[in-house]
Amino acid sequence: MLKFLRDNANSWIMKIFLGILVLSFGAFWGISEFFTGGASQNAVASVGRIHISKQDLQRAVQQEINRLNSLLKGQNITFAQAVKFGVANQVLIRTINEIVVDLFMRDLSLSVSDKVIAQLIYVDPIFQNGSEFSKEKFKNILTANKLNEATFFATRRRALSQMNLFSALRTGETVPAGLLYPLFQAMTQNRSFRVAKISLQDIAVVPDERGLKDYYEKNIQRFAKPETRTGNLLLLDPKDFEGKVRVSNEEVKAYYVDQKEGLKQPETRTFTIASFPNEKEAKAASKIGIKGDKHEKIAEASMPTDLAKRIFSMEKGTLSKPFKLDNQYAVVRLDQIHQAKAPSLSEAKKGLLADLRRQKAVDEVAKITAKIEEGSNQGMSFKELVRTYKLKTIPLAVDSHGKDENGKRVNIPEDILKDFFTMTEGGENQLTELPDGTSYLFVVKKVSPARALSFKEARLTVKKEYVQLKRLEKAAQTAEATKALMEQNKTLKQSSLALLNVKDVSFLNAKKASEETQAILRAGLSLQKGAVGILPSPKYIYVIQATGIKSLPIEKNVGLYKAFREDLGQSISQSLYGGFIHNLKDVYGVVTRPALIQSLQR
Repeated sequence: MLKFLRDNANSWIMKIFLGILVLSFGAFWGISEFFTGGASQNAVASVGRIHISKQDLQRAVQQEINRLNSLLKGQNITFAQAVKFGVANQVLIRTINEIVVDLFMRDLSLSVSDKVIAQLIYVDPIFQNGSEFSKEKFKNILTANKLNEATFFATRRRALSQMNLFSALRTGETVPAGLLYPLFQAMTQNRSFRVAKISLQDIAVVPDERGLKDYYEKNIQRFAKPETRTGNLLLLDPKDFEGKVRVSNEEVKAYYVDQKEGLKQPETRTFTIASFPNEKEAKAASKIGIKGDKHEKIAEASMPTDLAKRIFSMEKGTLSKPFKLDNQYAVVRLDQIHQAKAPSLSEAKKGLLADLRRQKAVDEVAKITAKIEEGSNQGMSFKELVRTYKLKTIPLAVDSHGKDENGKRVNIPEDILKDFFTMTEGGENQLTELPDGTSYLFVVKKVSPARALSFKEARLTVKKEYVQLKRLEKAAQTAEATKALMEQNKTLKQSSLALLNVKDVSFLNAKKASEETQAILRAGLSLQKGAVGILPSPKYIYVIQATGIKSLPIEKNVGLYKAFREDLGQSISQSLYGGFIHNLKDVYGVVTRPALIQSLQR
């Protein structure tokens, strides 16, 4: 039940948003105070007057890479791979969300006093010896985490302020019982169906010439040849040069030394954690030792904040005092401390090679584009540039829909195609660079305007559409006749029908069913028992009759009902949070520049 609701909740924004609770950003009250420098033209994103520069994002992405690499256990990803896999976009979204929330809290003066924070610190078990607050232990933990009191208080103030804000947003998330019960019933009901399946391909249609011509004349505007153009394209894509450039071992070693600090993996810890139903059993275990689940080489950023603080303040071989964890009590033993370290040259070599090849490929493209620009300034035509610098071109023959003469999509970036169709016959564009570093130049040789096709030229397409239309008409007639028989509970004997029996499906188990069964369930959900509905699709028409509906009794499934209620409330909260963040972005004027994000280089 919970998995189904989560899978179907449009909540990806919320997953990022809720991450704010556990992801602090350095020693600052708000992330908005961190991103204050940088020119707007170099910004990958702006929130009002706050600009996030490429350097800011690179630094944040590198931190995320370090965290991910600590979990990959040797299979490290490089900066270039992280950008390709969308890590940069994810980090930027998270960063923007944090900024707008910080600005909102600042503008509304939403803050927590030092007195409240101090009271919480005094009762935090992590800072206690026995049952008393230990100032010495407090200072030692801060020192171990490279924090001072001001920094620690600022971080706690921010987290608590956000929690207060989120708690206010959660108000009213409870679903009224009058609405909850029907929803629970609808989601858990088991339904059975009798289905007649009509395949369009099995319906024979023999088109006559008169019918084809009539269809062509009534729909002549549908049968037109779009504008087509021919020309030559010079495409300078760095990817095409990566396999040609050479990178020496000395270059890799030098690059490794330069990047070593950025490749450094954070400190990780191996620990064993055991859970107990009550505090008494937990205390007894903490005195004699524990057996539990072992977690190897886990970074601080990969754990819940409270658990991370506890584990990263422990010494090797020690046992923690019992603490509350998910309605149980837990005890942790710290088994190993793995110091922060950079990967060896051999471990990082593959990624470094890819980065260097990319950089060299970009440099090679830059050398060629410099020559082209120099030649263009001297008045050289496209043909002269190609001949003088011995450049290879690609012949282009494409219509305004981006397809070749065989109807296949041409493998050329959309921006180039749009540019190609803005030029007049004989026109040449200026050398243009795309966000991914690709540069291009072209000449338009011939322009063939759009025109209506004659019946002879369009006959194959006309025939295909005409046959499909007639099949749909015949299938619809068969479906209506079948529906009438089903409503009268009569036997179905037509040879064009495939009969299916779908038994006991619900939204809970439909995901495991075939795609066909899922479609039937979606269509039949609103049908009363005995009612018949028709579901058309591109290949089939289904006639569906609900033959059985079994409701799940709540009194025998109280746990499932409570879980449904809780998860539905969370889904409502997620929608509220998503709308809240969206509105904040509008209020504070968020602008992103995807082209700059994709151009991130190391």
